[in-house]
Amino acid sequence: DEFGDEKAWDYLDKLIETGIQRDVTWSTSFNNGLAMPHAREIEGGGLTLALGINRKGIRWIPEDRTLTHIVVFSVIPTAASVFYQRLLAGISETFGKKSERDKLMAAKTPDELWACLVKATRNTIK
Repeated sequence: DEFGDEKAWDYLDKLIETGIQRDVTWSTSFNNGLAMPHAREIEGGGLTLALGINRKGIRWIPEDRTLTHIVVFSVIPTAASVFYQRLLAGISETFGKKSERDKLMAAKTPDELWACLVKATRNTIK
């Protein structure tokens, strides 16, 4: 199709579904407007992150009044599980600070968002 290999889209759908199902069991939403859903123990490929921001906020947990503004979705292959734990801790530490979340939310372009992410996490993710 015009968007590429249909098998790749099916795989992407499965990854997203895996992340959502894990989050239903154990929410990755934090009270500071950050959520970090993930699909773990995937065979093959490398550690992959997708970062999304929503200035209006989304209700990650229906009964929760806190809105989520920053979502970090990750795909963690089995071989990267140890590094992923350090990555998760670094992202949580960094964006647990309101000042760092505000900088991320102020980004206007994908390039600005990436630059902000790299700068904010350079001392917390090793």
